[in-house]
Amino acid sequence: MDYNLLSNIKYCSDYVSDVHSILLYSHLAPTFTTIFLAVYLFSNKHNTLTITLLKMTVLFTVWTVLNLTIWLSFNNPTLLMFAWSQIEIVATLLFLYTFIFTFNYLYKKTLPKRVVLVLLIPIIGFIVCAPSFFTTEFDAQECVAIENSLYANAVLMYKLLLSFMTVVIIIIRAFSKEKLRSRSETLIVGTGVLIFLYTFLISSYLSEITDNYLYEMTGVFSIIPFLGCLTYTVTTFNTLNFKIIGAKILVTALFLMTASQIIFFSTPAKFVVDSLTILGVFIVSIILLQNIKKQNEQREQIEKLAQNLEKANTRLQALDKQKSEFVSIASHQLRSPLAAIRGYTSMLLDGTYGTMTSKATGALDRIHESAKLMAFSIEDFLNVSRIESGNMKYELSDFNLKEQAEHVVDDLRPEAVRAGLLLMIKTNITSQGVVHADIGKTQQILHNLINNALKYTQKGTITIVVQEQKKPKQLIVEFIDTGIGMSQVTISELFEKFSRAKNANTVNIKGTGLGLFVAREMARAMGGDITAHSEGEGMGSRFILTLPLVA
Repeated sequence: MDYNLLSNIKYCSDYVSDVHSILLYSHLAPTFTTIFLAVYLFSNKHNTLTITLLKMTVLFTVWTVLNLTIWLSFNNPTLLMFAWSQIEIVATLLFLYTFIFTFNYLYKKTLPKRVVLVLLIPIIGFIVCAPSFFTTEFDAQECVAIENSLYANAVLMYKLLLSFMTVVIIIIRAFSKEKLRSRSETLIVGTGVLIFLYTFLISSYLSEITDNYLYEMTGVFSIIPFLGCLTYTVTTFNTLNFKIIGAKILVTALFLMTASQIIFFSTPAKFVVDSLTILGVFIVSIILLQNIKKQNEQREQIEKLAQNLEKANTRLQALDKQKSEFVSIASHQLRSPLAAIRGYTSMLLDGTYGTMTSKATGALDRIHESAKLMAFSIEDFLNVSRIESGNMKYELSDFNLKEQAEHVVDDLRPEAVRAGLLLMIKTNITSQGVVHADIGKTQQILHNLINNALKYTQKGTITIVVQEQKKPKQLIVEFIDTGIGMSQVTISELFEKFSRAKNANTVNIKGTGLGLFVAREMARAMGGDITAHSEGEGMGSRFILTLPLVA
């Protein structure tokens, strides 16, 4: 290489000394910040994405070192020309790995190796040609290397191609329907990448056409917006699972850039002002980091509690399932002996085994009634188990609900008479009163609601009113009693499992507290509902059953 013109290189030293402090400020702060981020991410999450980011960091660091070498080694021509011939190759590699990082980040997969190899071919050509074609001579008076235009244009076109390809994949990813990254995350990271690439390009271009190489120094800061966008996304979207470190990186970068201002002091007063500013930034940074650390610890505690609650909830669900299975098995095991008890007591009471004395008959009546109540309780347990496990089966059909209500009232009227109560039914419908539901389940609901009224009404009447509603199209059955009534608090808890009114035990100690829960779940499964109403304790109660009306 011809170094004849480099004998007068010392003339450039005066120009360099004027910008020496700016060089340190523009190169060291971004470089250390970038290295800090990449090393941390690589050490905490070793994957393709962080490896690519680490390669970008290494290339950016090498570029800054080469650039500083160019500025600070005018007294060493050999080192200067070597750095000047290699810096564009490093820049093209930096652009390439920025493109690879963008693809890997947005698409959550590695760029195919064949594509990487194709993109590396031009760079290999640049490496081969660099010693001979990149710099042919050096203008000592202007402090610039005279480049081969063909080589320089090829490098520029390659950078523009990679930048354009980066824009394309960002736009495609942002508007793609495939949900790999959210649109906002894509746009934020994409903005940081594009600022980095195009500021690098424009600053270099401006320095060439204006002969003002301070533009080149400002271009180094293009890495800061990229790091800021990346830090924001990984903090907001938890992409790489760090938050505290992101704040530390930005605060450290701010402190380094602020601290570097002290290099420029020219008067004692400016030195004092800059020193106080640095001290203030340091104090604010410490407070900020402590607050962020405290918030992060609280967040981690909340996340840990949430995880523990999730585990506890999973365990409770498993225990609840086991409980339901146990209740189902136990109930099935109890049904057979109870059926035998009820069957044999009925036969004894009917005289199948001969005439019984009055005392024996009374005892058998009590046994039969107790077995009947226990059978009802077991059926409630079984129904709850079926409902909770999703095994309750419904055979839907069209039938006349008014007729079914009348049949159930007729069946239970003798029991009401024995209790000294008047049980009656009224109808106020113009249609046929046909509903689409499970007839067996509907009969069970009617029995449950009337039995509930019989248990908690000491005197007076129980009135069943059947009527229709046009909007929405429903058949309504009201169960109105003059019983103990309920408070609003009781009504809000009435349909929960094992729930009974607070004043219920003063009237009737029987019942499991499952009848109303089972009835409402069945009604809702068939497209209807059950609601409870009362003016207060001692004011009677009103239950309303609704089912879809067909005709």
